[in-house]
Amino acid sequence: TSNRQHHTTIGLETIGHPLYKSHSKPIDDVEINFRIDVQSDYMKQVLKQDAAAVVAAERWYKSDDQAVAYGFSFMTIEAIAELEVDLNDQAQLLEMLERNVYDLATSISYEVKHSASVNSFSQKYDIAGSDECVLLLESVYSKQAHPIVYNKFYIPKDFSVITINATK
Repeated sequence: TSNRQHHTTIGLETIGHPLYKSHSKPIDDVEINFRIDVQSDYMKQVLKQDAAAVVAAERWYKSDDQAVAYGFSFMTIEAIAELEVDLNDQAQLLEMLERNVYDLATSISYEVKHSASVNSFSQKYDIAGSDECVLLLESVYSKQAHPIVYNKFYIPKDFSVITINATK
């Protein structure tokens, strides 16, 4: 008999949207807001390239009409054009950030940190239970040497379930 445990929870070891794998509440709505920014030194560092401009998108993840997590994403305007995302269609941008980038991804790099608060550029919602958050930093790569998107997910500590199923 094998002592290996069978894991029913898919963790961060597989490519896919990490928030849905790391949050204990069911997410039933996602609201998006974005702006176009000039590239800062920080954005250049995390996107590992120069860009004419970047799209900075924020997302609020809701459960029963309550904001329970926050996501912040950077994509170069060149990546937006290459992926043929129409910025006049917020639903298309949301679909790209929530699903399509993970279909295109060949690898993902994660860094897990802690944050005392949610750093939102609009402060549109108070995030439930966000006195202390797990901050999940994610770089999503396709075939390029630079990420197609860089994400920051703020998951309140009370709702955070970080799972990695390592195998040999």
